[in-house]
Amino acid sequence: MLTAEQLVKRLLWLIPPARMHLTSFHGVFASHATERARVTSQGDAVEEKVAPSSQMTAKSKAPAKPKRPRLDWATLQHRTFGADVWACPCGGRRRVQAVVTSRRGLAFLDTDGA
Repeated sequence: MLTAEQLVKRLLWLIPPARMHLTSFHGVFASHATERARVTSQGDAVEEKVAPSSQMTAKSKAPAKPKRPRLDWATLQHRTFGADVWACPCGGRRRVQAVVTSRRGLAFLDTDGA
């Protein structure tokens, strides 16, 4: 039977040190391996950067893949936690009144002025 102090000491060994990588790669997958570009998917991008600009290929002229639109904060909260941030406790729906992008936009909150 372990005491509380012994249990905590054993559990503390399971916590990794702060800012320490938990995965190490060796051989061709190591970060500075010379052959890494040949075996990883990022290797294609590295080789294209090295290629001279005079040798344009059909692959490099292909249109860029369109980016997916970013999800807003409320949608992420709903997907992650199932929380509807727009629902008001009174039963209504909240809405955005204003978006403040600079300190000048907060001038109406200044109470110690004229």
